[in-house]
Amino acid sequence: MYKNAFLHMDYSELSDNEIVEKTLSEKEAFRVLVERYELPLDRYLIRLGIRNKEDRVDLLQDIFIKIYRNLNGFDMDLSFSSWAYRIAHNEAVSWFRKRSVRPEGHMVNDGEELLVGFKTSDEDGADMEFDKKLQGEDVLSALDG
Repeated sequence: MYKNAFLHMDYSELSDNEIVEKTLSEKEAFRVLVERYELPLDRYLIRLGIRNKEDRVDLLQDIFIKIYRNLNGFDMDLSFSSWAYRIAHNEAVSWFRKRSVRPEGHMVNDGEELLVGFKTSDEDGADMEFDKKLQGEDVLSALDG
């Protein structure tokens, strides 16, 4: 009966810190924080370079477990969101360290794909086209070098 009453309560108007206070006495209130921060923290993990969805889901679970376990120590004078993002950041750093991998940033393709964007205008003429092709070949050989 108590849980059903909770499900009908509207906590959307409460601040994060007020929800933290509720969670300390009513653990079911924590779901509101999870719902509020799941997508923003997921986007944050993507920006940090964790592109694999399964890895992010696992990490989010670890993040929310750590947040829940440490709610008693949360300083109510601080911003909950900053605290949550700091935990997410630390968990991501630990994740990278455990896997000894680099973030999956936007890599620059090397080789011929790098030179595809080098085009000449019609005004440049055949000589300029030939020079650019030679320069492109020099760049390719330097990359292979």
